[in-house]
Amino acid sequence: MKQDSSYLSFGLDQWVEHIQRQHWRTMEMSLGRIRDVCSNMGAGKTGFTIIVAGTNGKGSTISMLEAALVDAGNKTGTYTSPHLVRFNERIKIDGQECTDQQICMAFCEIESSRAGISLTYFEYATLVKSYKVGRGVRSSFVSGIHQRCLQHADC
Repeated sequence: MKQDSSYLSFGLDQWVEHIQRQHWRTMEMSLGRIRDVCSNMGAGKTGFTIIVAGTNGKGSTISMLEAALVDAGNKTGTYTSPHLVRFNERIKIDGQECTDQQICMAFCEIESSRAGISLTYFEYATLVKSYKVGRGVRSSFVSGIHQRCLQHADC
């Protein structure tokens, strides 16, 4: 896919502003667009998925699962929503937040793969997870997400 060079110089704050303006809804209850862009990106599911949902304790549960899996020699990737302070908090590989540069590279790949498909903020964030975790984790995958977002857990 051809990349629009104007996006290559975006920093993470610019990307977050950009994705907030791309769709008139903050959430749309459909998986079709995510599946289409995942397909265009060649993103596939790796390892296994654990979904942590509920009202309280998701972050603690994810941290404990991640620690146990890493201690057992597995690679992990986590995706949580929403973030508290920085977008980077959403996506971790082996307990380490993805860097601004890693996330921006994922946004560039998504932008070049979406082929005019309009995406919500949440769909962009979910696709970054698919891109980074799919390429950064080969064994195990822990996915922690907000309860209302369950249908978007995997591509």
